[in-house]
Amino acid sequence: MLDENVRIRSQWNRVWESLEFEDHLKTIPYTGLIPIFQQHFKPQDLVLEGGCGLGKLVVFLSERGYQIIGVDHNLGPLQKIQSYYPQARIVQGDIFKLCLPDQCLDAYISIGVIEHFIDGPAIALAETRRVLRPGAKLIVSVPCKNELRRVLYPLTEPFLRLRHWIRTKPRLRKILGKRLLRPDELEFFYQYYFTADDLGAVLREAGFQPETFYAMEQELGLYRDSGIFKLLIGKPGGKGRGGYPILTGCGKWLCNFLNRHTPYATNHMVVCVAVKI
Repeated sequence: MLDENVRIRSQWNRVWESLEFEDHLKTIPYTGLIPIFQQHFKPQDLVLEGGCGLGKLVVFLSERGYQIIGVDHNLGPLQKIQSYYPQARIVQGDIFKLCLPDQCLDAYISIGVIEHFIDGPAIALAETRRVLRPGAKLIVSVPCKNELRRVLYPLTEPFLRLRHWIRTKPRLRKILGKRLLRPDELEFFYQYYFTADDLGAVLREAGFQPETFYAMEQELGLYRDSGIFKLLIGKPGGKGRGGYPILTGCGKWLCNFLNRHTPYATNHMVVCVAVKI
């Protein structure tokens, strides 16, 4: 099996290579994260974003006076950040083994990172806890195992596994005139999904006390999981919106209704603010 770090690095290198920094930066308002940061961080706090990728949060918060450092194991996106915003404090590194002393940070951000480790998030969270001061805040987001996904995903997974098995067969790809897949493309696993309770349990086991949970990215979750009804819900947003869709009138009404009455029905991400104990 391909080394875990090599697999993840290869997968994400392809993602970051395909994105322009300016377009990526424009997606920040759609994440809903900035009000959470402003509520829980002070500008003088020393904050680390582990797995910062193309660094849109590092740049956005740095421009507004926050003391934030970004760490990522991929050099490519860090070079893009530096070319756009040379003042950014970014470092190539491993979130499993940070080159930082114990208890040196006031806060830590982990946005869509810990779900990608096939052995689970325990090692990354242990290292996060090591570098945080007592009482420091962790803001972590992961894909949500929302109510719709709990119904759909067990039904669709066998078909997805079959499709993956077929598309990875070298002889079939050769017959169809398609290139052979790279080693990192042969692995079926991409990420885990968590309910709020799942995420809370993982954080408590790692030595954190969850304080607040947020059901996030309702529009994206509803659009992605709407299947054959997708045209009724919206359309792709295009450049400057990343994967965030433009909803139809029907989609907006449904999204607002679900958000008011059952926010964990179709949300794409769940965010937790937790405290090191």
